[in-house]
Amino acid sequence: MKPSEFSVAGITPHQGDPNQQSISLYQGTVTRVLEPEAGYEIDQNRVARQAYSCLIQPCVGDRVLVSSSTEPFIVAVLERTQPQPACLQLPTDDPLTLRNQDLSLQAEQSLKLSSLAEMELNVPLGTLRWNAHHVFSTVTGNWVQQVNHHLQRVRQFALEATQLLRLHGKHQFITADQDIKIDGERINMG
Repeated sequence: MKPSEFSVAGITPHQGDPNQQSISLYQGTVTRVLEPEAGYEIDQNRVARQAYSCLIQPCVGDRVLVSSSTEPFIVAVLERTQPQPACLQLPTDDPLTLRNQDLSLQAEQSLKLSSLAEMELNVPLGTLRWNAHHVFSTVTGNWVQQVNHHLQRVRQFALEATQLLRLHGKHQFITADQDIKIDGERINMG
């Protein structure tokens, strides 16, 4: 047995069960990332796949814990020796759900949520709050809002449409403390 290899106490085959085998663990270094789903080269002489329970995707240079059995698996990333972003990723394309009574994602500098297809925020019984110094939004298609009451309070408000701007309501009030100016090439009222 190598110095970095050890047997796991209590994980030995059951007597008379041919499907069970003993498992040993060893530490190694990822030396190469192979083709997708082919696994990782460990210490330039072994190949292991990422275990389903190992959520940190291994990178070259990582010190990892590998289970040694018929099919070796990386069960944990022990240390990252080179500065690289950590990536939480299952070794399959199965959906991943984080579930708890309370969940908090915090970042000191920036937090990015992105999806190529769809993103959804649901708070059907509560309140959704935004608090930001600046908010920029870009919508390349349609932006549809359906609300019961909509209230905006702003210091200055500029709304510009390059084609048609239409405001409609059963009753409409336009008021000003001082002046109302209507300017156009042609004004139709009534």
